[in-house]
Amino acid sequence: MQRSVVLVVLVVSALSASGPMSIGFAQKFSAPKPVDRFALGEKEVRELLPMMDSDGDGKVSRQEFTAFLDTEFERLDKRHSGELDVKELNQATAQASYFARVGK
Repeated sequence: MQRSVVLVVLVVSALSASGPMSIGFAQKFSAPKPVDRFALGEKEVRELLPMMDSDGDGKVSRQEFTAFLDTEFERLDKRHSGELDVKELNQATAQASYFARVGK
């Protein structure tokens, strides 16, 4: 009995002594790193910019941006109705996610 009590005391004191250290250690490695939202989309933006930059100056003007959007709208408007419906937008989303997965 006395041996069991001594063993329990030793185990409890060992756990309590290492507790804060092990908690801090676990927190250090489990804490999520801050997300750099700019870096997340940088690759896609670098691929998109040349498609939008019609004059090749490395910048996208309002005119270039709206021309690009108009062209994309026409491409997505399969029925040529002048409106995009759920089916047309859903197809565009599916295509975009496919290209994101295959890296094109």
